[in-house]
Amino acid sequence: MAAARRSLSGENNAFSGFDSFSLSAIIMIAVWEILEVAAMAQLLVRDLDEKTVARLKKRAKANGRSLQAEAKRILEESSTVFDIDRIREDLARLRASLPPQTTDSVDLIREDRDNR
Repeated sequence: MAAARRSLSGENNAFSGFDSFSLSAIIMIAVWEILEVAAMAQLLVRDLDEKTVARLKKRAKANGRSLQAEAKRILEESSTVFDIDRIREDLARLRASLPPQTTDSVDLIREDRDNR
């Protein structure tokens, strides 16, 4: 790490304005991000029916993805479909985008009954 700091602290690069503490922090953050990406979980699914795999391959091809990428996308989407916090956030955004309700439903029902 010391060698990386020395080579980065030269005058003719993007890191020349940083002190050694800042460079150490930048390097540690970069290493952390690399390790975080490398620590992603893996899943092995056994005993899939050949027809299921064929349908997944067909779907992947139609979407321009590999079988791995298609299966990953399906799993990611299906794991978030019923995320109650996300649903609440979506509903709050929708509610905020609508104009405020200015009439009372009782008045609307009365008006409808009176028009019959």
